[in-house]
Amino acid sequence: MSDDLELADRVERVLAATAGDIVNPAVAGLMTAAALATGNPALAVWAIPAGAAAGALTNEGALLVRRAWSDRSSRAERFARAAAEEAGVSIDEIASIAAASEDNRRLLGVTLEAATEAHSEWKLRTLARAFVRGASDGAKVDEMVYLTARLRDLEVADVRILKVLSCKTSDGSAWWALPAISDVDRGLDRVAVVLLDRLVTTGLARSNGNVWMLSDVGSFIATMLEEIGSRPGPDDH
Repeated sequence: MSDDLELADRVERVLAATAGDIVNPAVAGLMTAAALATGNPALAVWAIPAGAAAGALTNEGALLVRRAWSDRSSRAERFARAAAEEAGVSIDEIASIAAASEDNRRLLGVTLEAATEAHSEWKLRTLARAFVRGASDGAKVDEMVYLTARLRDLEVADVRILKVLSCKTSDGSAWWALPAISDVDRGLDRVAVVLLDRLVTTGLARSNGNVWMLSDVGSFIATMLEEIGSRPGPDDH
């Protein structure tokens, strides 16, 4: 292959490798602002096209890097779109809302940072709602920051069992036994014990032998999720 043909082939491969890597400029701006607000420079780095970091790797290694890199920026974009939908504005206007105050920028930082680590659409939507709720009511910012910190350690199944424990049993008790939990949400049947142990360990629930109930902190988290309309159902994963 001539040098010119080889160069053309290499350029074509590079272009193909970076195709689809471009991050929405408005989202890139949000990620950079979040990086400044949280002191986490990685958020700004993930806004750069993934192909820019993969040039020196093998094709297989570059593919892995691009996909892992784009996972983060894709979550940030889905968060931004969910926040825009929740607020009834464009993504560009979400940036304006975040710029309105230091508290809003702080809230954007923690919610978007958590969104880049989220592995479920439910959590992404919930973080977006937390941002919109706090940004629209300054008195709620600290609550939404606290909720976000708690959500980082919780997955959908944890919150589903939190939802069950936030209600009373059929006989009016706040204490729940395993069979009663499974009757309410059969999808939790095989994992309920593990989830309950995690809730107890994180201080969101307490146990008394073979029954469990929410702690005061757990009740507070359940109430905040109810307030922003983000309680997961059996179909959320």
